[in-house]
Amino acid sequence: MFKGPKGPLCHRCPLCPSPAKGSQLLRCTGCLAVRYCSREHQVAHRGQHKSACNRIKKARAKLAQEEDAVRNATPDFMTPANAFETDVGRFWGIWSTRSYMRARFALAGENLLQLGTLDGVQEALNHLRDMLVLCRSDNMGLRDIVPAVMLRLDLDQECYDFIKWWATCDPDGDYDWGDTSLPYLNLHGADVFEHTDFLISKFSALNHIIAVMLLKLKLLVDILNLKRTRKLLSRRLPTELRDQIELYVVRSPLSAKFQREDSESLFKIEMKLLDQIRELGAAVVKANSNFMFELFEPDEALTYRPESYSMGSWEEMALAMQYSYAVVGNL
Repeated sequence: MFKGPKGPLCHRCPLCPSPAKGSQLLRCTGCLAVRYCSREHQVAHRGQHKSACNRIKKARAKLAQEEDAVRNATPDFMTPANAFETDVGRFWGIWSTRSYMRARFALAGENLLQLGTLDGVQEALNHLRDMLVLCRSDNMGLRDIVPAVMLRLDLDQECYDFIKWWATCDPDGDYDWGDTSLPYLNLHGADVFEHTDFLISKFSALNHIIAVMLLKLKLLVDILNLKRTRKLLSRRLPTELRDQIELYVVRSPLSAKFQREDSESLFKIEMKLLDQIRELGAAVVKANSNFMFELFEPDEALTYRPESYSMGSWEEMALAMQYSYAVVGNL
């Protein structure tokens, strides 16, 4: 369930091989995360989908219950009357909001993401982003999950900005996470092709190194596909048609700029990405030597449920594999 579909996420019926426009598909009214091309296929898929659908419905009901409890809490010296009005940014520091945060993560991280549908992954990302706003210090470790989710949705610039902000937001260790007036996740348009020294350190975040490595691999694959396409295309094709074909063979939104580059420039970018990917790969091995080894036989790691982990452990690798493997599979 962590492997996901091949290729970019798009609306598709689980019983049909080809994607279709979302407006042409029927949406499951139970989970709101799976679409079908017809009532017949929805009925035929019910046996496979019923369990996940019921889990999501229960998770939504639990979240609604916990949200109501937070909004209508009986105030005391530890509990605000409505934390959504008084304590946005500090939720985990309030005991009465923790059940709500856990319920929201159960819906997003333990149910919607694992469906692997476009609707499910998009909604999960919205939940995770909102939870980070509610708890700026991220006591639940959501920042480890978000980058891979963004890559699945081809939000590549947003992914890189997110990772760089976390890596550079507190260089002196004195950022006040409780001060909601301070800038938060406000980095936009960082240079994806820059060197990633800021990311690689003694205490590097394994999931962030993996995500940046996968992002740069995605860009490298786009360059290679573009070079092959140019080699195959006849020079007699109209420029407009050639440009459309080139745009079709690249995956990342960031790769559109490659169309303006000549062969020599593309080669330089390719070599630069290769060097950076090698360095990031070495950093992954240094941070956790299990990841690269298990990457080619991931099933045990993808089905393991660690209760805790330490840096460099097999358990840490298993979680990182579960967060990122769907990106690996659809590069």
